[in-house]
Amino acid sequence: MTDEKGIAQSWYAIVYAGALRSYLDHYSAMEDPKLEAMPSEGPDRAKLSSSLFVGENHEDIAQEALRLVQILSGAAKIKEGPGNLNLLSVVAIYADGTSEKFPAIRVHLSVSRHYTHFIEEGRVKETFEKSVVVFALRYGTKYPQVIQVLRTLAQSDDWLGLCRVFEIIRDDLNANDPQRKKNGYEKVVQRGWVTKSEMDSYKATVALYRHPKDDSKGSMMLDAAQNFIGRIIEGWLYEIAARANPPTTG
Repeated sequence: MTDEKGIAQSWYAIVYAGALRSYLDHYSAMEDPKLEAMPSEGPDRAKLSSSLFVGENHEDIAQEALRLVQILSGAAKIKEGPGNLNLLSVVAIYADGTSEKFPAIRVHLSVSRHYTHFIEEGRVKETFEKSVVVFALRYGTKYPQVIQVLRTLAQSDDWLGLCRVFEIIRDDLNANDPQRKKNGYEKVVQRGWVTKSEMDSYKATVALYRHPKDDSKGSMMLDAAQNFIGRIIEGWLYEIAARANPPTTG
């Protein structure tokens, strides 16, 4: 942002969440992006800083902050249900030490899971969630489907979002099959991420969700589907990571 104050020297974002403590614990050991409590803004507010916040236009910074917020939220929701981080504003810091706050883009989020908290607050350092975020940011250009899954899960963890996440993973597994077999459902079961009975229940419930007059009798509840998809995401991420970091020999 350029005005009479000149060009912003740095930026940060202000975010909030109903279960902020969980996010602070999930990502306490992460340095870039960095999430810190910001009690001066309120008990449920935090400061999000990142080396990716570079530029002059506050709208560009807000777009990048939104992307990061959704990656952080999506990673946290794979195993837990802490609700979403939400972007409130971005703040420019000028050379003279003054700051200027700009409102952020508001995005509708569909959230249905209950908030959860770590039992021992503040003691968690290295977490699965942190490793997912670091991996997504490090390899996001090579594997954009990882960021796509995390952002999709952040935007919607209802049936619509869960189905979309599964489709992304299914298509990735099929695309990376040397024999090009289009059997993504079977691949997920064969890898042991979920059982066949769970997959059958998921498929039947999705059919009923998409076609209410279908004769299929779905039996999977939404919370079970969230857990089901979460386990698939976890297994898939480990597989993607193996592609990115093949084992060394010798």
